[in-house]
Amino acid sequence: MLLYHAVTNWQIMACVLHKLRFFPKESAELLVPSFVQRKIPKLHIRTQTFFSDVGTYETTETKTWNAGHRFGGYRLEDFDGIYVAGAQFPFSYFCIWRNMPFSFLEEAAGRFLRPGGLEQSVYASDPQMYTDGKKLGLFDASHSLIDKVYADVPKDGWRGDARVVRFDVSEEIAKLPAVTVNALRKLFSDGEDIQLQGTAGASDGHALLLITQHFANLKMMTMEEQKRLYLNTVDYYLGEDEALFVKPHPDDLLYYEELFPDAVVYPANLLIELLTELKTFQHARILAVNSTAVHAFPKADVLSFSSSYLKSFQDLPMYAAVRAIYENACEQKHLLLCLIGADSNIFRNWGIATKDAKHGMVFLCGEPADVHDLEKFSVIVSSFFNDAMQELVRTQNRRLIAKRIIVSRQEDVLYDKNLFILMADDDLHEAIASLEVAYDLKYSKEHFQMENLIEKDIEIAALKGIIESLERRVDSLLKENDALREQTKTERELR
Repeated sequence: MLLYHAVTNWQIMACVLHKLRFFPKESAELLVPSFVQRKIPKLHIRTQTFFSDVGTYETTETKTWNAGHRFGGYRLEDFDGIYVAGAQFPFSYFCIWRNMPFSFLEEAAGRFLRPGGLEQSVYASDPQMYTDGKKLGLFDASHSLIDKVYADVPKDGWRGDARVVRFDVSEEIAKLPAVTVNALRKLFSDGEDIQLQGTAGASDGHALLLITQHFANLKMMTMEEQKRLYLNTVDYYLGEDEALFVKPHPDDLLYYEELFPDAVVYPANLLIELLTELKTFQHARILAVNSTAVHAFPKADVLSFSSSYLKSFQDLPMYAAVRAIYENACEQKHLLLCLIGADSNIFRNWGIATKDAKHGMVFLCGEPADVHDLEKFSVIVSSFFNDAMQELVRTQNRRLIAKRIIVSRQEDVLYDKNLFILMADDDLHEAIASLEVAYDLKYSKEHFQMENLIEKDIEIAALKGIIESLERRVDSLLKENDALREQTKTERELR
């Protein structure tokens, strides 16, 4: 008898696939936290094709382990093998407390090689679980009681941990007969045989498939912030001739039919690896933020953003302005685009390559601390105009243009920031000075506008930049002073 543990829909699917591959004739049971049972009613009936029974436990059960050494009604000694997905949950602590070896199934596709995303989401939703899991080596499978690791690692052999066995969920699904795939789909779809429609346009490449995450549910942002994240991202990345398709995360609570009324929205509770109809999207574009689901589309043009985008997306209007300046004035001069402090994925997903060079056009974002050798760049585009930038204008006789970037909806101004461009080339000065941009964003109903600042506004912005820079410096010095005081106090107490 085998025991599998899972926390999410994807992990339940991975457990099923693992059993089908490695133990097709063995009897096995599935253990899940009680919230999974509530999320998937009649789970024990839906999984009976694959598991003989389903057990549940409360996530607080670590506090109620009884003298019989049972967890969720189970004695670990009754099983020939224990396979744990969602290892950061309390069941793993129980296995460790009982000194019982177990095998590790990665939390989601590719997460074993990139555990940082999981750590961040767990920390946001449950800091104590993060601390305990990190201490016990449950994110990177480093605990000594973990005897095997099943994960999506490179095909050409894994030269790292000898415990690791290659296990790719998409590959396993591709090996299954249609009847088994259909049984898996029914597990997550109220037992119905769902037939998807609406993939027209995907096979010829004129489609964008948005794969969402449940950031608000994970407490990584508010629901309103998540709504704005996807509205703005689609607005700035959907091509004019592209049809929009949306596959929500199973735990995502947003109503995408309302956000994107002309899009095809697929059922949230079905896992993307099981939606065989979506194979037509292998030749389309896939858009995702911090999602492992992109691994299901190895041949597609994937526009993937990391977790840092959860903050940087708020400055998409500024990035769009820099893009307009580069494409309309600098690209024709064959200038390299370099970034300091900016999110390179935002440009890369627009098809704009960025280089680590010391010449061309540089975009400075957020007033990074280690800025030097700027005099070598033909064009300096900056989100700030502090005393150092003003010194460049004076000492290098640089031409200065300032742009105002405004995003509004009806009467409300949602975004209002300045962009400063310093040039050593008179031809570029004329091209950039004459560049003004305005357009409407389709889904957010926002209006984007980039216009020139008049000279008096530039003077005001310059003074504001100096004041803000001084305030940050003072704040930094105050923090250093507090740290030194605390250090001195500690040293005195130790004497």
